[in-house]
Amino acid sequence: MKRNNFEIENNTITVKNRLLKAKMEALNRVGLFLKERIKETAPRSKKSNELAAKRGYGPLHDEVVYWINKKKELKLYVTKKGFYGRFVEFGTKKMQAKPFINPIIQQNEQNIKKIIAESILYHFLYIIAELERVTLVLDVYNYLLKISRKKHL
Repeated sequence: MKRNNFEIENNTITVKNRLLKAKMEALNRVGLFLKERIKETAPRSKKSNELAAKRGYGPLHDEVVYWINKKKELKLYVTKKGFYGRFVEFGTKKMQAKPFINPIIQQNEQNIKKIIAESILYHFLYIIAELERVTLVLDVYNYLLKISRKKHL
C-alpha cells in the first residue's frame, strides 16, 4: 500500500512464521541434546551388559526419545520397550530411585538456555535481514557466534 510516496509493507505473517520456526528449531535442538546426554548416563542393568557390549547401549539407552506436541512443548520419555525406566527414575516400594533424566536437565540448564538463545537469535537476525534486505546482519551473527564458542571452549 502506498501513501504519500511511502510504501507500507505488512510482514507480520513472515515474522510470525519465522518466530515459530525458531521455536521449533530450538525445541528440536534441545530435545536432541538432552536425548544424547541421557543416553550416555542411563543406568545399565547386569542383564543389559551383554546387550550393551553387542549394541553399544543397554535397553534404556535405546528407548529414550523426545517429541514436540501440538502445543509446541518438548516432551522427553522412555518408550514402552523401556517401560521400567519410570521405575528407575522415580523408584518403587522395593527399589530406591536412581534418577537419570531430571539430573541431566538440571545439570545442563545453562547449555539448554544457550541452545535456545542461539536459535532465537539466528532467526531474529534473519528476520531483520529479510525485512531490511541486508545480509550483513547474518555475517555479524556468525562472527558473534564464533567468538562466543571460542570463549566456551
